[in-house]
Amino acid sequence: MAGTIGTSVSKWFLLWLFAQSSGGPGAVGAYSSILAFATPLFVVCQLGLRTIFLSLRVRYPWSVFVRLRMLGACVGALVLGGFIFLAPGVPLWLGVAILALKVCDSFQDISLARVQYGNNLVALGAIVFSGAVMTAVAALTLVWVTGDVPAGVLAAASVSFGAGCWGVWVSRRVGYEPDSITSGIESILRVSVRVTTSQFLASLLFQLPIVFLAILAGPSVVGVFAAAGYLLTAAALVGSSLQTVLITPFRRLMAEQGKSGLWNASRGVTARVVAGGTIFGIFVVLLGNPVLNVVYGGGFGMHWVPLALLAVAACSTVGAFVLSVTLTVLNRYGVVTWGMGGACLMSALSGVSLAFAGVDPLLIGTAMSAIGAIGRLVLMYWMVRTAVREVEQE
Repeated sequence: MAGTIGTSVSKWFLLWLFAQSSGGPGAVGAYSSILAFATPLFVVCQLGLRTIFLSLRVRYPWSVFVRLRMLGACVGALVLGGFIFLAPGVPLWLGVAILALKVCDSFQDISLARVQYGNNLVALGAIVFSGAVMTAVAALTLVWVTGDVPAGVLAAASVSFGAGCWGVWVSRRVGYEPDSITSGIESILRVSVRVTTSQFLASLLFQLPIVFLAILAGPSVVGVFAAAGYLLTAAALVGSSLQTVLITPFRRLMAEQGKSGLWNASRGVTARVVAGGTIFGIFVVLLGNPVLNVVYGGGFGMHWVPLALLAVAACSTVGAFVLSVTLTVLNRYGVVTWGMGGACLMSALSGVSLAFAGVDPLLIGTAMSAIGAIGRLVLMYWMVRTAVREVEQE
């Protein structure tokens, strides 16, 4: 968990470096707009191979996973490269740096899968946390020496590649013997469709507002939204931590008290999370504008209305994670993907409607985040209740 938090902080630090550059909100907007396209793209191109490698009952040859990852990285690089060269207004040097970062992150991801397979969590945590620290140090050093913020992104890519090499070295001591003489490519790709769809929709839900803002407004508006939008990343981290903490007691409740005990516990935790999020949201509304100006600098302030919408989105995001882990305990994995798809649809439709209504772009972005997160929470709640009733009837 420390490694995950460290990685998120290092990614935020890159954004903060752009905020401190002469470009200010515009530089952050350009960086975030390219990432909004690149992140879901590489989620698809990675094919969920790390998850599949760790969860498949049949052990297919490791070389198959490596080749598929290399192929996916090449496809992602070609598509992203085409976007960088063909899309109007995309800074070439910045785009190339982000392309390098995404490719190196893909290499690191599959390399660490072998470390995780060996259950060497100490080494895994050390690699990820050290990588996060070195990303911040290397990026800051290179930006200070060159005065060029995209050079900091290249530094982050280099650190990611180094972390991947470290993972390869550690994984050599992890025994892995395939129990299938076939490559298993068809089976892997068949499972990949479900895993990749779920991961893609989760990424898209966070990136959709930035995509809309990049189309409707200039980079400065995108930058202001992206800077404040890291509140949603923090909410996702809290939600992910809650999932880790809750899954064992929820499984125990299901075994000892049945679906009614699990349902009552899930509702109670969700209600407390929403209540706590509401209190936190009040502080976001009251203090958000001055905090943004202090942390990022002038030009990043935000009116209380979009701040309130982001607070609602953050609160709903954490609550949805609680309901998602409940569905996992109920063995309803597939409906989580449907819930994410419905939330993405709600977010996109609200963006189109508000754009036609002539609403301010910043309000459109924050409203999309709020509506998507609320939709996800409501759909998850309905799905948990439906799943409980189905279990009761079995």
